[in-house]
Amino acid sequence: MDELADSSTIAMFHSDAMMQDGFLSQGRIAIPIADPSMEAVYYVACMAQKKDRFRSFFSAVRAESLRAGSAER
Repeated sequence: MDELADSSTIAMFHSDAMMQDGFLSQGRIAIPIADPSMEAVYYVACMAQKKDRFRSFFSAVRAESLRAGSAER
């Protein structure tokens, strides 16, 4: 997808996290969008018989969510 986008003139948007990690598209100008009302909600699910395999991932996501929620207050 990145290769297709990089070889076209379509608009591209990067999250602030991607930009902080140094991800920028070649030959494009990065204009950060700062809007406190912008929010994305993601849901993560797995099959019940695989939950032990992903337990550490779910714990990390839960901890980050709690940390982000307390930072907003």
